[in-house]
Amino acid sequence: MSNDLAPWEERWVWLAGSLLLACLVSWIGWAIRNMGGRPQKWYGMWRTWRGRPWIEHTVRLLYAVGIPTTALFWRGVLKEGALGLKAFPWQQVTALIHALPATWADWVQDALWAMGLGIIMMTLVALAQRQLSRAGITSRQTRRDITVSLREAAIHESHWAFYREPFILLWGTELGVWAGALLVLLEAAVNPARWTDLRDPTHSRGLLLRAALAICSGLVFLLTQNFWLMLLTHTLLGWWWGE
Repeated sequence: MSNDLAPWEERWVWLAGSLLLACLVSWIGWAIRNMGGRPQKWYGMWRTWRGRPWIEHTVRLLYAVGIPTTALFWRGVLKEGALGLKAFPWQQVTALIHALPATWADWVQDALWAMGLGIIMMTLVALAQRQLSRAGITSRQTRRDITVSLREAAIHESHWAFYREPFILLWGTELGVWAGALLVLLEAAVNPARWTDLRDPTHSRGLLLRAALAICSGLVFLLTQNFWLMLLTHTLLGWWWGE
């Protein structure tokens, strides 16, 4: 990365690179899946290979967690406060989290907000699922291993925090959170696989839960600016919903 760029400019380069990479991978993957002949055969072999999940999830972690971590620790172009990195009550305040010191009272208040929002979101999702069931749209619900839910929460929360960070610094928390969410929505909108999911009723529940988790994450950030509680809330909701 060029040293001629100021941190403010460089963070947008990292963001644009992440978005471009996501778009390229989604479109290349879609092209291969819909291509006949030998590429289709190779794709089928890849899908059935036992080692595929390990490689796929490792790459996903490197992309979603590795990019913002590198931008934060190596380049120093991200702001801890805008990411929601709040100190734990027992920690000494360090340079990394100096912008967001926290006491036990702060954490208790944040935890109550997160718990309340989680309960509200569970209630709303239950009502929405009931409507889907009445419409004849059903899907199998299974409990995930909690470690799988934690992995998925880490991937999505890191990615969402990274996308909202520049907008929070530009426009403040209230607007920045939703501007970042719109960017995530844009990333999903240019993914051909999401359009396929929208046309398939069996994916309705999964799309509903993903939207609910994203909205809940944004609301928890608005009220707490606490990444760790967003991660915990996402993990527990994802485990409960099997998403």
